[in-house]
Amino acid sequence: MNYKDLNVDDPAAYALKVINLSSWNKLITIGALIGIFTAMLTMFFGGSRLVYALGRDGLLPGNFGKVSKKNKVPMRAVVLATIVQAAFAGFVPLTELAALINAGTLLAFAFISFGVIPLRRRKDIHNNGFKMPFYPFLPILAGSCSIYFIWMLPSLTKIWVSIWILAGIIIYFVYGIRHSNLQKNK
Repeated sequence: MNYKDLNVDDPAAYALKVINLSSWNKLITIGALIGIFTAMLTMFFGGSRLVYALGRDGLLPGNFGKVSKKNKVPMRAVVLATIVQAAFAGFVPLTELAALINAGTLLAFAFISFGVIPLRRRKDIHNNGFKMPFYPFLPILAGSCSIYFIWMLPSLTKIWVSIWILAGIIIYFVYGIRHSNLQKNK
Protein backbone atom coordinates (compact mmCIF):
# COMPACT_ATOMS: atom_id res chain seq x y z
CA MET A 1 0.00 0.00 0.00
CA ASN A 2 1.03 3.53 -0.59
CA TYR A 3 1.82 5.32 2.67
CA LYS A 4 -0.44 8.21 1.61
CA ASP A 5 -3.45 5.89 1.90
CA LEU A 6 -2.61 5.06 5.53
CA ASN A 7 -3.65 8.40 7.03
CA VAL A 8 -6.28 6.70 9.20
CA ASP A 9 -6.62 6.01 12.93
CA ASP A 10 -5.60 2.35 12.57
CA PRO A 11 -3.14 2.10 9.64
CA ALA A 12 -1.86 -1.44 10.29
CA ALA A 13 -5.35 -2.90 10.69
CA TYR A 14 -6.57 -0.94 7.65
CA ALA A 15 -3.69 -2.20 5.47
CA LEU A 16 -4.41 -5.81 6.45
CA LYS A 17 -8.09 -5.34 5.70
CA VAL A 18 -7.31 -3.96 2.24
CA ILE A 19 -5.21 -7.03 1.35
CA ASN A 20 -7.96 -9.36 2.65
CA LEU A 21 -6.29 -10.52 5.84
CA SER A 22 -9.34 -9.74 7.98
CA SER A 23 -8.46 -12.17 10.77
CA TRP A 24 -5.12 -10.39 11.30
CA ASN A 25 -6.98 -7.09 11.12
CA LYS A 26 -9.16 -8.13 14.06
CA LEU A 27 -6.14 -9.37 16.02
CA ILE A 28 -4.34 -6.04 15.58
CA THR A 29 -7.49 -4.15 16.58
CA ILE A 30 -7.82 -6.26 19.74
CA GLY A 31 -4.13 -5.66 20.50
CA ALA A 32 -4.60 -1.92 20.03
CA LEU A 33 -7.58 -1.92 22.40
CA ILE A 34 -5.57 -3.82 25.01
CA GLY A 35 -2.73 -1.31 24.54
CA ILE A 36 -5.10 1.64 25.04
CA PHE A 37 -6.56 -0.02 28.14
CA THR A 38 -3.13 -0.61 29.68
CA ALA A 39 -2.06 2.97 28.87
CA MET A 40 -5.20 4.32 30.57
CA LEU A 41 -4.64 2.03 33.56
CA THR A 42 -1.03 3.18 33.88
CA MET A 43 -2.11 6.81 33.66
CA PHE A 44 -4.79 6.13 36.27
CA PHE A 45 -2.22 4.84 38.76
CA GLY A 46 0.20 7.67 37.95
CA GLY A 47 -2.54 10.30 38.08
CA SER A 48 -3.93 9.17 41.41
CA ARG A 49 -0.40 8.98 42.84
CA LEU A 50 0.28 12.52 41.59
CA VAL A 51 -2.93 13.88 43.17
CA TYR A 52 -2.04 12.07 46.42
CA ALA A 53 1.51 13.52 46.45
CA LEU A 54 0.25 17.05 45.70
CA GLY A 55 -2.33 16.74 48.49
CA ARG A 56 0.27 15.40 50.92
CA ASP A 57 2.64 18.25 50.06
CA GLY A 58 -0.11 20.85 50.51
CA LEU A 59 -0.29 21.92 46.87
CA LEU A 60 -3.86 20.57 46.70
CA PRO A 61 -6.29 20.38 49.62
CA GLY A 62 -4.96 18.04 52.33
CA ASN A 63 -7.84 15.58 51.98
CA PHE A 64 -6.31 14.38 48.72
CA GLY A 65 -3.11 13.50 50.59
CA LYS A 66 -4.71 11.16 53.11
CA VAL A 67 -5.05 7.40 52.92
CA SER A 68 -8.04 5.45 54.18
CA LYS A 69 -7.54 3.71 57.51
CA LYS A 70 -9.11 0.49 56.32
CA ASN A 71 -7.17 -0.32 53.13
CA LYS A 72 -4.37 2.30 53.22
CA VAL A 73 -5.43 3.66 49.79
CA PRO A 74 -5.65 7.38 48.92
CA MET A 75 -9.35 7.09 48.03
CA ARG A 76 -10.00 10.81 47.44
CA ALA A 77 -7.05 11.00 45.06
CA VAL A 78 -8.26 7.86 43.29
CA VAL A 79 -11.78 9.28 42.92
CA LEU A 80 -10.51 12.62 41.56
CA ALA A 81 -8.16 10.89 39.09
CA THR A 82 -11.03 8.61 37.99
CA ILE A 83 -13.39 11.55 37.39
CA VAL A 84 -10.80 13.51 35.39
CA GLN A 85 -9.83 10.50 33.29
CA ALA A 86 -13.44 9.49 32.69
CA ALA A 87 -14.22 13.01 31.52
CA PHE A 88 -11.28 12.98 29.13
CA ALA A 89 -12.09 9.48 27.87
CA GLY A 90 -15.74 10.37 27.37
CA PHE A 91 -15.46 13.80 25.77
CA VAL A 92 -12.10 13.94 23.97
CA PRO A 93 -11.68 12.09 20.64
CA LEU A 94 -9.16 9.24 20.74
CA THR A 95 -6.69 10.88 18.34
CA GLU A 96 -6.67 14.10 20.39
CA LEU A 97 -6.40 12.11 23.62
CA ALA A 98 -3.37 10.27 22.24
CA ALA A 99 -1.81 13.60 21.23
CA LEU A 100 -2.44 15.01 24.74
CA ILE A 101 -0.83 11.94 26.31
CA ASN A 102 2.17 12.38 24.00
CA ALA A 103 2.41 16.06 24.89
CA GLY A 104 2.30 15.31 28.63
CA THR A 105 4.95 12.62 28.33
CA LEU A 106 7.21 14.84 26.23
CA LEU A 107 6.74 17.75 28.63
CA ALA A 108 7.74 15.52 31.55
CA PHE A 109 10.81 14.30 29.61
CA ALA A 110 11.82 17.91 28.87
CA PHE A 111 11.52 18.95 32.54
CA ILE A 112 13.45 15.89 33.69
CA SER A 113 16.18 16.35 31.08
CA PHE A 114 16.74 20.02 31.82
CA GLY A 115 16.29 19.40 35.57
CA VAL A 116 19.31 17.09 35.60
CA ILE A 117 21.59 20.06 34.86
CA PRO A 118 21.04 22.04 38.11
CA LEU A 119 20.63 18.87 40.19
CA ARG A 120 24.05 17.62 39.15
CA ARG A 121 25.65 20.81 40.52
CA ARG A 122 24.01 20.61 43.94
CA LYS A 123 26.46 19.64 46.65
CA ASP A 124 23.80 18.87 49.28
CA ILE A 125 22.54 15.84 47.32
CA HIS A 126 24.87 12.87 47.69
CA ASN A 127 24.77 10.38 44.81
CA ASN A 128 27.18 7.51 44.31
CA GLY A 129 24.83 5.74 41.89
CA PHE A 130 23.48 6.82 38.54
CA LYS A 131 25.32 9.54 36.66
CA MET A 132 23.99 11.05 33.44
CA PRO A 133 26.32 10.00 30.63
CA PHE A 134 27.69 12.70 28.31
CA TYR A 135 26.67 15.44 30.77
CA PRO A 136 25.63 18.22 29.96
CA PHE A 137 25.34 17.43 26.23
CA LEU A 138 22.86 14.55 26.57
CA PRO A 139 20.37 16.29 28.90
CA ILE A 140 20.34 19.36 26.64
CA LEU A 141 19.87 17.18 23.55
CA ALA A 142 17.09 15.12 25.17
CA GLY A 143 15.25 18.21 26.45
CA SER A 144 15.60 19.99 23.12
CA CYS A 145 14.31 16.97 21.19
CA SER A 146 11.34 16.71 23.55
CA ILE A 147 10.48 20.38 22.98
CA TYR A 148 10.88 19.89 19.21
CA PHE A 149 8.46 16.95 19.25
CA ILE A 150 5.98 18.99 21.31
CA TRP A 151 6.29 21.74 18.69
CA MET A 152 5.42 19.18 15.97
CA LEU A 153 2.14 18.18 17.65
CA PRO A 154 -1.16 19.51 16.24
CA SER A 155 -2.06 23.12 17.08
CA LEU A 156 -5.18 22.08 19.00
CA THR A 157 -3.07 19.86 21.26
CA LYS A 158 -0.69 22.74 21.99
CA ILE A 159 -3.65 24.96 22.85
CA TRP A 160 -5.09 22.34 25.26
CA VAL A 161 -1.69 21.76 26.87
CA SER A 162 -1.23 25.53 27.29
CA ILE A 163 -4.66 25.80 28.93
CA TRP A 164 -3.84 22.87 31.24
CA ILE A 165 -0.50 24.42 32.23
CA LEU A 166 -2.14 27.82 32.78
CA ALA A 167 -4.78 26.18 35.00
CA GLY A 168 -2.01 24.49 37.00
CA ILE A 169 -0.15 27.78 37.43
CA ILE A 170 -3.33 29.51 38.58
CA ILE A 171 -4.09 26.74 41.09
CA TYR A 172 -0.51 26.95 42.37
CA PHE A 173 -0.53 30.72 42.89
CA VAL A 174 -4.11 30.87 44.23
CA TYR A 175 -3.94 27.86 46.55
CA GLY A 176 -0.70 25.88 46.48
CA ILE A 177 1.90 28.50 47.32
CA ARG A 178 0.08 29.47 50.55
CA HIS A 179 -0.51 25.88 51.67
CA SER A 180 2.74 24.27 50.51
CA ASN A 181 4.48 22.29 53.25
CA LEU A 182 7.81 23.29 51.74
CA GLN A 183 6.94 27.00 52.12
CA LYS A 184 5.82 26.43 55.72
CA ASN A 185 9.17 24.84 56.61
CA LYS A 186 11.19 27.84 55.42
